[in-house]
Amino acid sequence: ALAQYAAEDSTYRSFAAETFLRAGATFIQRRDYARAVELLSRGRPWATAEMAPFYANYLGRAELQLITSELLRVSDQRDCQGARRADTVLTRVRENLVAGMSVDSQRTAMMVESVLPGYVDNARRMAEAYCRQQQPQQRPPARRRP
Repeated sequence: ALAQYAAEDSTYRSFAAETFLRAGATFIQRRDYARAVELLSRGRPWATAEMAPFYANYLGRAELQLITSELLRVSDQRDCQGARRADTVLTRVRENLVAGMSVDSQRTAMMVESVLPGYVDNARRMAEAYCRQQQPQQRPPARRRP
């Protein structure tokens, strides 16, 4: 609350951004990824150029953790819209990880090159399968008899 209040005054925005960044990192360590995403998303608009890669990296990592359980839920419920949302979130995860590559290049590159493609493939396969199942079956047009 204090950081949000401080951000209302433009002279304290970098202080607020640093506070949100630290809080987001703490919640990642505690494995409270939803709270980390919330705090990092709130503080990111005030981030300085030096903080921007950290925000991007941490957001990408936290959202990647969240999408893991979301993909399990989508699979269990055969959720067409959930699969489409997951695909969109994974695009954002990739963008964030690439933007934050300088923070931890080796581990982040491994995530982008090795981990993320499997998640993206799964989300797209689920969207294709589950969305196809939700569409009403179309009957072929009746043949005309001569």
